Amino acid sequence: MGYVFDFKEAGHYDAWFSQPGNRHYFDLEIKLILDLMDLRPGQRVLDIGCGTGMSLLPLLDRGLSLTGVDPSTYMLDVAHERLGSRVDLHRCPAEACRSRTTPLKPHCFSPAWNLRTARPRPLKKRAGWHGNRW
Repeated sequence: MGYVFDFKEAGHYDAWFSQPGNRHYFDLEIKLILDLMDLRPGQRVLDIGCGTGMSLLPLLDRGLSLTGVDPSTYMLDVAHERLGSRVDLHRCPAEACRSRTTPLKPHCFSPAWNLRTARPRPLKKRAGWHGNRW
């Protein structure tokens, strides 16, 4: 399992979205993805590495069955505060989604995605980041 965000870093992660340029970039990214995906009510969407739930917010009122997974209890606590019971949240690393024993089978979702995995500069070395590879 890779680096897991703590409580302080969960706040820094959310602070990234409050910066106007970053928020604009994120909004454009979400719009592009939603335009390309043709999501329909009833579809099951899995957000792998959902963090604080920001990438799930635009999907809330579309009639989708939403599930988010993240290895950080701190990130999930923020996500739960933000999304409430409208999203099924689970603590597990992304690697567990490939396991045969997990109840979260990505093939049961359409789509399963990892939209916004933040790797802020100060965390790169601690997280095992080496240039453009892990």
